[in-house]
Amino acid sequence: MTQSKAGDGASNGRKRKSSAADSEELRKKEEKKRRRLAREAEEARKKEELKRKQARLAALRARYPMDDRELLAELLELGELTGQTVSTEFVPMEAWADFMMVWSFVDTFHDQATLTYFNSAGRAEVPRILLEDAGVDYDFVAITNWAEVKPEYQAAGKAPFGQLPIYEEPGLVLAQSSAIARHVAREHGYYGETAHDAALIDQASEGVADIVSRLIQALFLPLPDDKRAEAKASLLNEFLPAQFEIYSKLLEKNGNNGHLVGSKLSVADVSLWVTLGMVFSRVEGSKDAAAKYPNLQAFLDGVASRQRIKAYLARDVYAAKKE
Repeated sequence: MTQSKAGDGASNGRKRKSSAADSEELRKKEEKKRRRLAREAEEARKKEELKRKQARLAALRARYPMDDRELLAELLELGELTGQTVSTEFVPMEAWADFMMVWSFVDTFHDQATLTYFNSAGRAEVPRILLEDAGVDYDFVAITNWAEVKPEYQAAGKAPFGQLPIYEEPGLVLAQSSAIARHVAREHGYYGETAHDAALIDQASEGVADIVSRLIQALFLPLPDDKRAEAKASLLNEFLPAQFEIYSKLLEKNGNNGHLVGSKLSVADVSLWVTLGMVFSRVEGSKDAAAKYPNLQAFLDGVASRQRIKAYLARDVYAAKKE
């Protein structure tokens, strides 16, 4: 009898665990469905809004027989537009309403992302690579006079920390490179398939941030010459080899499938790829040290060979902008 009760208890325990797992799985499915329906509703709303604007524009074309650009120019002349100051004095309200409608319509076609940074590969490179790989239509604004334009960006609320990069999309202005990279990753499918994937991606990304921090300390912070030499030697002979081994083991743990987490490219992969590229270009001998880990080299080659990333590298975008 006692054994029977114990067996029943164990069975009931398994059933409760199974029921809890089923409930969690159901909750995840419902949440996924809710998000999908929300996206579909938002897309439907935008389509309806665009239809209304197109209908209004068609009516305007009947009144103003000219193309969109000429129409906008004509309506702009009806008001005085100077910087951010608009005057409607002596302008018929009907005509001003036409101007505002066409301005809104034209702006519909400029709802693409903008990434603003210096004309170099640096803290904006991870989100930029993600945007490139995802095939996102975005603008890159290369700043060459940050000290001069910084007050303008701050006054507009676009640089709350007084730093670059800055990322913009409809309804969002975002600063801080890591926040930008994570946002772009979430939006375009570079953050894993599950919450556990996301946590592991964050873990790997934080490790990459440690590499960047150590690199900055050794190469860029003001140090006496002898201390600089010591910092570089420690970086090359101790810190970097340890990091190469760590990431080699993470790749091995994930099945050496070319990714740190899961089975597709993530923000952690791109962060490591960008950072090691920077390390190899600035720390002599570091590439040879990394060559001891074939799976790490295969990982780097795999990211570089992705079609859109390969095309991006071939464009040599920073050199082109300097010409």
